[in-house]
Amino acid sequence: MKKMLLTLALALIGSAAVAAPVQVPVSEISTIGNGNAIKNGAALIADGEIPAEGSAWNGDTSAYWSGTGTSKMITFDFGQEYELHDLVLSVGYNNNYLVEVSLDPSRDGWSELLFVPWYRGEQWSGMETISTVAGDPEYVGEIELGFFSFAAIDFEPVNARYARISGVAGRSILGFGPDNNKYAVGELTFYGKPVLAGAAGAASEDEQGGVAAASVNLVPEPGTLALLAAGLLGACVSPRRRRV
Repeated sequence: MKKMLLTLALALIGSAAVAAPVQVPVSEISTIGNGNAIKNGAALIADGEIPAEGSAWNGDTSAYWSGTGTSKMITFDFGQEYELHDLVLSVGYNNNYLVEVSLDPSRDGWSELLFVPWYRGEQWSGMETISTVAGDPEYVGEIELGFFSFAAIDFEPVNARYARISGVAGRSILGFGPDNNKYAVGELTFYGKPVLAGAAGAASEDEQGGVAAASVNLVPEPGTLALLAAGLLGACVSPRRRRV
């Protein structure tokens, strides 16, 4: 009996590890929009290398371009549906960037995931790294400044197969603010869980309630599995009561 419980506990521990968010692979990258060609190529955005903070926006480690208005839109196809939990983003300071997601752009369109304004972060020149992972040194949290407050750059878990990032021009005030036409993205990495086959289509479109709540994640949470595994391990090692 103890051997059976021990085997089950170890299996649950392994399941907890599998259920944890992992880096989401990118199967295809495409670009549309105005402006000139992307220098160094859009594939550089998903090569796994984050440029050093403060490094030149038009350096060898960044994909950069010039354009006006809402410039290039760089789209990631993950190859399947994922429940996205977090991201790490490296962009050029002094411009706004918009990250959007979709299950199917032709059917659902795009939904805003997060907006990165030019003034958030710690760098005042070159490349800036931004993370939504709580506890990460690059996490951009909430700021309270008297009458002004800035929300954290973060998002709730959302199901998507596609994601895209675009440079968004703004208006400079007294020389401060976006420069409107010089954009750079050094890296965009998503972390999440693959959605099990069949889970996405289990409910009708009316029940799904749109892009954000489309799928049901059938993978148990790691914390639940860990608690159950701990209980089973405790049962395995607890001493037997001696008979009188």
